[in-house]
Amino acid sequence: MNKLPSDFSLRLLPVLRGIFFCLIFVAVILTGAVLRSAQSVFIPLIFAWILAQALSPLVRVFNRWKVPTSLMITVVLLLVMVLLYWLGLFISSSATAFAQQVPAYQTKLARMLADVVTNISHHFESLSTEEINQQISRQIGRLSGQLMLIISRLAGMITGLISDIVMIIIMLAFILIGQKYTASKIIHAFSSDTAARVVKMSQSISGNISSYLIIQTAISLVTGLFVGITCRLLGIPNAETWGALAFFLNFIPTIGSILASIPPILLALLQFYPNVWPALGAAILILVINQVLGNVITPKLMGDTLDLSPVVILLSLLFWGWLWGIPGAFLSVIILATLKIVAEQIEPLRPLAVFMSSGKHLPRTPEETKKEHASSETEKA
Repeated sequence: MNKLPSDFSLRLLPVLRGIFFCLIFVAVILTGAVLRSAQSVFIPLIFAWILAQALSPLVRVFNRWKVPTSLMITVVLLLVMVLLYWLGLFISSSATAFAQQVPAYQTKLARMLADVVTNISHHFESLSTEEINQQISRQIGRLSGQLMLIISRLAGMITGLISDIVMIIIMLAFILIGQKYTASKIIHAFSSDTAARVVKMSQSISGNISSYLIIQTAISLVTGLFVGITCRLLGIPNAETWGALAFFLNFIPTIGSILASIPPILLALLQFYPNVWPALGAAILILVINQVLGNVITPKLMGDTLDLSPVVILLSLLFWGWLWGIPGAFLSVIILATLKIVAEQIEPLRPLAVFMSSGKHLPRTPEETKKEHASSETEKA
């Protein structure tokens, strides 16, 4: 009689596991739906939280000097608003300067296309110049429509960004007000062991994010300066604009620097046509800048700050970029680093944290040690 319940429980165990994984899958889908539908709230909140982490060294200095909280928040918010105002003026002036040069670029583009038509008509005698012009006109019409769609989306994004900035500043003020008492709340809310773990986790998140933002900002600033100087030396118009674009897009991992290099190269091709050497020189120099700063200097400066797998970073970029668009691409690395730190402090989630890490600092397996020893012996022989 006692075997029946045990046999029943053994048969029921796979069913319960299946139900459990199904519930996890449904929870993930529902969480993604909530994040996507409420992105107008979550995106400003996360940006405000990141700004609070980035400004935490300045806040600690004010606290050490015993500056009143109201005065500290006022100074920090004024600093943020001045930076945003300067950024708005820069974007406005850059857009105005570029818009004034659009007619000249259209003339040069028409000249380039006329040369292309002439060359094609020489190689394909079966096609008439009129037919080629019709095909090219259709393609230009499609391209113009796509460009207008991109411009309208960018205009809508900038309009939404203005309202998001107001929301970010308001949320930042409330986060700074409550940040001073967060540690004491945690200590009184949990037991001593749990409180110590939560405080350690929050300090690790704050420290890693602050270090990442400082290093990434410095690297992006150097990248923007080098790209702007390169464009200026090559005579590419709006060099400051392309340097600023390289600075901002460098915060997007993997593809940001590639996207930032496309406009100045295409503009150099239009500006100096039929001479293609300036565009080729811009492509080579910008590629060297991005490769040296992104693949040589950045890993050395970052060190163990994040310790994230490149594959996981790419997957996070694709997921958050799909979920929230360009803001999600900017936030992907920071969200991933935060999730990894949280997973490290929760015992059942530690295997997930191990898979999210780069694996450079994990102990070597015996098989890997044997392979390294064998390869070293082969090199000596």
